[in-house]
Amino acid sequence: MKHCCLFFVLLVFILLLSSSILLVLLILKPKKPTFHLNSVHLNHMKLDASSGKGIILQPSLASLRFVAQNSNKFGIRYKAANFAMIYENNPVGVVEIPGFYQPPNRTDVALIMHVLLQRVNISRFISEKMEFNGGSPSKSAHIEVQIVGSIRARIHVVSFSFPFIKVCVDCRIQLDFGAETFRRGVTFVKTREALVLSKFPHLSQKCSLDVCL
Repeated sequence: MKHCCLFFVLLVFILLLSSSILLVLLILKPKKPTFHLNSVHLNHMKLDASSGKGIILQPSLASLRFVAQNSNKFGIRYKAANFAMIYENNPVGVVEIPGFYQPPNRTDVALIMHVLLQRVNISRFISEKMEFNGGSPSKSAHIEVQIVGSIRARIHVVSFSFPFIKVCVDCRIQLDFGAETFRRGVTFVKTREALVLSKFPHLSQKCSLDVCL
């Protein structure tokens, strides 16, 4: 009898807690936060063409500056995580996501992510994306890079914190590999200045966030 009472009390508590959480979510009407890649900074990069096996990109370091927007009435806290950077269905690097907090109703939170690019033979990429017809890049070629992974996040309402949930992230960045992109890319490699993506023509990016089941 005692165990039945404890079980009943526990069940009622769980139901009340779940109902309270659902009620709060209905009142707050949560919206998905958005992330926009603003610029890329090359910390370290080395190309090696002396091996006779094409042009090798040695392990390199880069920084990605994202701008995070949270139009909700509550804050969101994220734990640190590692994402994969993928090109043509092949992993080419690891993106380190620091733990961070998105305050409510903020659209200007800057987030710096560090990228470790692995050793890659880029000769095939260059030959596919360029028409060596006078050395001009192909006008029809395009590049798509994915940043994918999962991260733990939770909602903060005033002084109350919801339990952590697992969020799946899929960011796709696509741009046309035309003459202007090629020129800016060469300048970026030579000067090591920050590459502001808004200055690139024909660039699109989309980050989707969904609760992992």
